Amino acid sequence: MPTLEYIKSLAAEVNKISEKYQLIHATFAIEKLIEDKLRETVNTEIAVIRNQLALETDKDVQDRLFKQVQELRTDVGSKVRIIVEYLPQIEDDNARLTRSSRNTFLIFLPKSMENVRKSDGTIDFERMGRLRKLMAHELGHIVLHTGILCPKETLTDEEKEAQAELFAVTLIELRKERNEEIYSNAHYKEI
Repeated sequence: MPTLEYIKSLAAEVNKISEKYQLIHATFAIEKLIEDKLRETVNTEIAVIRNQLALETDKDVQDRLFKQVQELRTDVGSKVRIIVEYLPQIEDDNARLTRSSRNTFLIFLPKSMENVRKSDGTIDFERMGRLRKLMAHELGHIVLHTGILCPKETLTDEEKEAQAELFAVTLIELRKERNEEIYSNAHYKEI
């Protein structure tokens, strides 16, 4: 049976690691939005295939359509994941986003920003702010430019960057407002 000290040390380790993943609740929310949208899209595609099946008499074509439905159901059943990794090759104040599959996105952040604490153990709020902005910016690209939640548009890189930046600034401002509401009185101590 784990000791009280061991349980507390595990909680402290989880808390320490969680500092690396700024805006993680926003990440979870985006995963849910994408899952919901993919499910909606797949259900629409399946409805179209069912209509085709109702009219189809050729056995080979029916088999192909049934296989398409099966593939669609498998695809929509996969969890959407946004994975955050810190790499030494990424320069400060830069980040990279890649999509490794229909349902998996990788955000690469600079290794130098992995620890948001100073050598004395206090939080480096400037570094934390830059990290949150990078993370929010890359989340903006997922929301706006993957063609899942917003229709794909022909945009210049400059336009995409401006949109992702607007998303980032807005998301961070909304999180600040939420935090101010939570911590504006002593009730936060009760939750």
